[in-house]
Amino acid sequence: MFKAKYISNFILNYLAMFKGINAIEFSKKFANNEDCYKYLITIKWGNGYQCSKCGCTDSYKGRTYYYCRCKQCGYDESVTANTIFHGMKMPVLKAFHMVFRLTAKKKGMSTVELGTEVGVEQKTAWLFKRKVQAAMKKDSDDKLKGHVDIDEALVGDTLLQLAEAQKRRVPYW
Repeated sequence: MFKAKYISNFILNYLAMFKGINAIEFSKKFANNEDCYKYLITIKWGNGYQCSKCGCTDSYKGRTYYYCRCKQCGYDESVTANTIFHGMKMPVLKAFHMVFRLTAKKKGMSTVELGTEVGVEQKTAWLFKRKVQAAMKKDSDDKLKGHVDIDEALVGDTLLQLAEAQKRRVPYW
């Protein structure tokens, strides 16, 4: 399906901006909603606009700064359309902060903590977290490419067998 694949590619490109960035740099880079919309425009339409309805590449200004209107079919498309930010009722800046916090922590984050830090209800944090996780989930046949660094890994046996080997002080490796 076009939209699902587009959303996955979009979120992977979007998450690339968090590589090697700390919370202070993030807050400087994205100080308001306009900064977020400008970034989304460069990610989504950086190589040129393409209408999601008819595929036309010609457009003109839509109803606001972050909309484009197709010259062929007249569809007014938001920069958030067909992304994880589509249909949100909270400011895009809060959503950016939620994605940053979810991806910056190694062990993840509870939705209660996430909601408190960003200033939304726990239910809103839970729903958006699920949206982000669904977008990040890849097909099982996708392979990692290039140089891959890992922090922790278990190769072979189960955790129970590893624990038993450690109890007996038998060299596992």
